[in-house]
Amino acid sequence: MRKAGQTDAGPVEIRRACEAYARKYNRPPAHPVQAPGHLGRLENPYLTLDQRYEADELRLFADIVAKGFVYRGKKPVYWSIPCRTALAEAEVEYHDHVSQASM
Repeated sequence: MRKAGQTDAGPVEIRRACEAYARKYNRPPAHPVQAPGHLGRLENPYLTLDQRYEADELRLFADIVAKGFVYRGKKPVYWSIPCRTALAEAEVEYHDHVSQASM
């Protein structure tokens, strides 16, 4: 028995449907009007699903793999950016955070 929202579509069909949905809502406007100072390229919008973007991402990832920065481990390493050191799990404290972006 299928659950609500479950589909028989495979990964390829799901990806194609997602791409069609994203492209539907990322079309350039028919009559683009740019505000003064706006530097966006409305005729050539930036989409992370474009194959050129994906190819660039894969090249960059391959580069960091080749340099030895990517490895398989069993758990995440918590890192203190100001101290430039790894943290023990016992040092990690979780606090509720309210972002100023949502205010």
